Amino acid sequence: GADLVRQINGGDEEALASGISSVTFSRHARTVPGRTMPEVVAGASSVEQLVASHVDAPGGTMGTFQVMDHDAAAAYFVPDLPEDAVSWSPTRVELVMSTRASNSTTYHVEIRGADGSRLPSTEIHASLDANPKDLPRSLGGWCDHVLTGTPDLVPDAGYCLVIRSGAVNGATVNLQYEADGTPMPPDTHWTTSSSATPNWSAPETSQDLVFRIYGTYRARTP
Repeated sequence: GADLVRQINGGDEEALASGISSVTFSRHARTVPGRTMPEVVAGASSVEQLVASHVDAPGGTMGTFQVMDHDAAAAYFVPDLPEDAVSWSPTRVELVMSTRASNSTTYHVEIRGADGSRLPSTEIHASLDANPKDLPRSLGGWCDHVLTGTPDLVPDAGYCLVIRSGAVNGATVNLQYEADGTPMPPDTHWTTSSSATPNWSAPETSQDLVFRIYGTYRARTP
């Protein structure tokens, strides 16, 4: 007879029995309960915090864009959130803006989805219809816009901040943007449109809207 040995994953042989002349194995099967992945549970909303912004890049030049009729402006951004965030909700937007005394129709501030080209989609996640008469007559300080309709959004996706007029021959508001700073923010890009059916320009990595976006987030619970 010979030794009966076993070897696991290329390791050393281990003798189980000696003097074996023949051996017969039978199969034994048992059912093992499957593992269920734990459900991701989100905790309470965080305090409001800055999630995306562009304020001033070294060496950049500030410019003014007029939002009027069909002329609209937008900025692509990715929210800066903790790694354990499972969702986020935009709460408000700050912009450097001014208006003309004759304005009477509203302008719109919107957080939209972004398509594969980093341009605004038609899906509006949060918005505000604002009165241009509440704006200063000259550019300078930050103008606050509190958003409504703020659902839990995907934390690692890209979005677009859109500013547009409420009507043809409607509100004319001035927006501040910056060009050719070094460096410009890596995940925010400027784009504009000049038609009723938006024809957004290719995202400009050398230009960016001057903005601050605030929001809250929900984190994964342990």
